[in-house]
Amino acid sequence: MYEVDDLDAVIEITEAPVPCGGAPLPIVLANDHGVVLSYWLPEVPPPYKSRGVESCAIVSFVRPAVHLLGQPNDEAIEGHPLWGRGLHIYGVFRVLNSSLIRSLEKMNSVHPRHNPDQYTSLSHYVFTFHDTCFECVAQSLSAESVEVQEDAERIAKMAERLAARLG
Repeated sequence: MYEVDDLDAVIEITEAPVPCGGAPLPIVLANDHGVVLSYWLPEVPPPYKSRGVESCAIVSFVRPAVHLLGQPNDEAIEGHPLWGRGLHIYGVFRVLNSSLIRSLEKMNSVHPRHNPDQYTSLSHYVFTFHDTCFECVAQSLSAESVEVQEDAERIAKMAERLAARLG
């Protein structure tokens, strides 16, 4: 994980849908040019959805610098370094004055053509799920809700978004 200081502040954002509280089962696809996250959304009762169709979010990150998927889960979220600063379970957040971004900039400062200004355009995003957290430092994100029947279809849609980052 990473350490935070007194500057880190967490705000809840609405640029991506809130995950379901049960089993959102996040999936991450990534390469050198992009990161795509998908997770299940809260169930919509009939007659508003078709039988066998589920809604999921597909979130694409623009110019990602780093991403993390793993602990803590919802029962251990109080151990997350951003707990107590606005982070809570089952939400989507942005970290203002992120220690993680500042540590990435410091790490890169040994590069002969280091430009600290390139880090000012980055945002630190946190998604809290039932069993995991996902964090990504990127320039921005775009999110959409799509309906799929199975994980294979969800992964195919994610792969399309990732391939578009290469184009």
